[in-house]
Amino acid sequence: MSMPNPFPKLLWTIALGGLAGIGLGCVISVGPLDCSECGNTGCNSQVVNGECRCDPGYQFANDDAEDFDCDRIPGKGGDSSCGGEANVHLEGDVCVCDNGYNWCNPADLDDLSCCLDDNQAPGTETDADPTTAGTASDTADTSADETVDDTGEPPGMCEEVETPWNGVEPDPADCADEYLVFCSNTEAEGPAGSRFWECLEGAWVENTTFGDEDCQFGNQDFAVGCIDTEDEGVVHICADGPGTPCSGPECDTCVNDDELQYCQDGKLAAASCLFLCTEDPEAKVQYDHGFCLSESGVTDCFCCNEGDEGCPI
Repeated sequence: MSMPNPFPKLLWTIALGGLAGIGLGCVISVGPLDCSECGNTGCNSQVVNGECRCDPGYQFANDDAEDFDCDRIPGKGGDSSCGGEANVHLEGDVCVCDNGYNWCNPADLDDLSCCLDDNQAPGTETDADPTTAGTASDTADTSADETVDDTGEPPGMCEEVETPWNGVEPDPADCADEYLVFCSNTEAEGPAGSRFWECLEGAWVENTTFGDEDCQFGNQDFAVGCIDTEDEGVVHICADGPGTPCSGPECDTCVNDDELQYCQDGKLAAASCLFLCTEDPEAKVQYDHGFCLSESGVTDCFCCNEGDEGCPI
């Protein structure tokens, strides 16, 4: 659709999840979060044998059959032995169920028993029995780890792959007025892989730099891409960070205690966890502290209040 040249707009959402496994107030996942399909980036869900399951250590955020968002299963307080219960282990200062298990009685904070959870994808145990060290399972051939996928990268590595364009081009007949603009992607498709054109001297001309320049004018680093919205026409989605191509949650990393880098619609973006937790005006709840942490294969911003169990302040 052709529209007058718009001002850039930041369209990212903050999803407040459940309590983190380390006993903190919340986990913030940055970036657009659309969990209407199982396995979407950031939703912590995956398709297993044709059914949607949460990642190991996660549970469905609600009972909505159309929402496939999964939150970290919260931990419970306990001693180093976690009450001597089976299928539970200590992470930091709190007890959490092993992968594939969930609390038998979630509301009872003193009950540390864990039961099998059919809503989780199969996962490996996180607390290996020391008596099995050096057995055949520990010395198995690991040559499969050296295989590569169709991108040429080993599985589990951050893939610097450009998101493909959807092939949508502007109609020449729509270039009726100078400086009309066109974006290949709808709002529902999101900005990943989008392309942007301007109407100049009666013809559509693709502009590959305008988005970045517009976002930099608004004091952000780059444009993730563009979308054609119903209410505001064509807008550029802006972000901070390197802006290099990326694919998948394997690209999420903690640069330091504060900065989280994450894959936003195919581009590597960055955010300050301290800002998101304590100052962001878009957040529904503000906390005393925020920091970046990688835990149990998950990298996110963790928020907490002073005095909370596991909070650094």
